[in-house]
Amino acid sequence: MFVKGKAAKYKLRLALSEANLNKTLDAAFFPDGRWRSNFLCNLGYCDPASVRPRNPQLSFAEACRIEYH
Repeated sequence: MFVKGKAAKYKLRLALSEANLNKTLDAAFFPDGRWRSNFLCNLGYCDPASVRPRNPQLSFAEACRIEYH
């Protein structure tokens, strides 16, 4: 899941301030209980010259969901 928009980012900041991060994130973003968070990753940019070729992988649509609020 990718979090975009002011409301979703605010919800994420609230979850980050909690002591039990995974349970708080799961309740905020996966309330039906079908999914659980495994890790939190902040993405950035890299030097394209230093990137090795990738192995086969899932498409973005298969692996990710963008949450708008």
